[in-house]
Amino acid sequence: MLPIIRTAEVKERTSSNGAGTFLALVDDDKNGKLRIINYVSPYASKNKAGMVAIPEVGTVILVCKPTGSQRWFYLGSTFESESVPPDNEVEGGSPIAADLDKAVTPIERVAPELYSVGNVPGQVVLKGPYGQGLEITSQSDGETLVNVTTKLMSEGKGIEIKDSPGQDSVSLQTGNNASITLTSDPKNNPDKPASTIQIESTGPLSQVCKASDLDLRVLGDGKELNLINKANGAYWGNFQHANPINPCGNVNVQSDWGDVNILSKSPLTGRIFIETVNSQGTTQLIQLATNGPDGSIVLKGTRILLDALETIEMQAGEGVYINTTKLNVNAIDGMNLESTTGDIKIEPGAGNVDLAPGVPGAEPPPNIPLRTRGPENLSDYAFRGVE
Repeated sequence: MLPIIRTAEVKERTSSNGAGTFLALVDDDKNGKLRIINYVSPYASKNKAGMVAIPEVGTVILVCKPTGSQRWFYLGSTFESESVPPDNEVEGGSPIAADLDKAVTPIERVAPELYSVGNVPGQVVLKGPYGQGLEITSQSDGETLVNVTTKLMSEGKGIEIKDSPGQDSVSLQTGNNASITLTSDPKNNPDKPASTIQIESTGPLSQVCKASDLDLRVLGDGKELNLINKANGAYWGNFQHANPINPCGNVNVQSDWGDVNILSKSPLTGRIFIETVNSQGTTQLIQLATNGPDGSIVLKGTRILLDALETIEMQAGEGVYINTTKLNVNAIDGMNLESTTGDIKIEPGAGNVDLAPGVPGAEPPPNIPLRTRGPENLSDYAFRGVE
């Protein structure tokens, strides 16, 4: 007796014995009886290794009955047009009749980009019933490879390995505008610099360390370390003043239990700049404050310069004390010393008090140059910001 090969349509996949059998209507079966089809895989083992992909209800398949056997075995799916189950069809439910109005082309449905370049197959695809699976793409225009991609995906989520010259990257995508992209060396693509890690999200981006340090480092031949907030506060934030209690656009550095240190360890010129750079800004303020009962603010240096375009105001609850070897005060338009309730005392010690203007031999006040606006103050970002 010769082996028999027939086409069949999968009608029901419920298996009572868990052996991967399913029911199909075999062509030329005059009785119209559903036959038990035994699943066959291109790979199996006596262990847990194997490949299992039982065809869906409505799929047109090839089945065979080997020589000397009364059992039908699955050979493969034909990818002919299929009858689509109704929307209320339940897995393993009653067999359904063919619906010619709902005929589909399975290859185009499973791999819509299969013939997108050059009308030749350019993909190897393995997908589940919800579109999740594996796509291996190698598309060429006849001369060069234009799309070399391996994609592991679910509904909207995926991992893409792109070897195309203009992409050359690995990306992890969640389907809701959150992604991590690692690039190698994309050619002629200004949007994807070489050797970068790019993290994007529309929701909060959080890095949490629970038992050690969290470091951001630029080493070796690296360049800058930039923290830039370009949020303009649209609709709800500080820019529109819609909700000043919850502003946006800020850069915040806070320590709940320790210090906040900003240090320069440069062996050459080490400078620290704190500046509001927008010349059109209003009510600009730089404030240093302590709120504890014994808090202090200390400015230390070889020289300390105070340079104001208008006034310098000092206010103290108890007193202002200046201890120096020599005190020089040069007032162009006049000098006022006033005490509301107490005396004004000038004690020269062993020296003299000279109140006569223009006395020959009097030492003129020294001209102390203020260099806070000169070339000494210019850094790469002075007066303009990081960008």
